[in-house]
Amino acid sequence: NVELDPRTVAIVDTVERVLAQRGLG
Repeated sequence: NVELDPRTVAIVDTVERVLAQRGLG
């Protein structure tokens, strides 16, 4: 896996949650 800094991890998690809420995830 690619090492991600905590900020990137938080951003990716937020984006995935938003997409899931919109039914696109």
